[in-house]
Amino acid sequence: MRDTGARTWLYLFTKSSGIGTQRKTLGAWPKFNKKAAREASTIAAGEVIRGVAPNEDKRGATAGC
Repeated sequence: MRDTGARTWLYLFTKSSGIGTQRKTLGAWPKFNKKAAREASTIAAGEVIRGVAPNEDKRGATAGC
């Protein structure tokens, strides 16, 4: 929850390198309800298990700017 009152669903994870905890923003509440947030976190957890950081696609898109 932010100071403005906005709420956002987050998925916290640690990559296999174990260097700190990272987070992936899943979506803003109430647009993303609890069910949608759980589904998105399950997908992100699968990416972590496969060794792909859930934020890599986001970082790759901004690197070309």
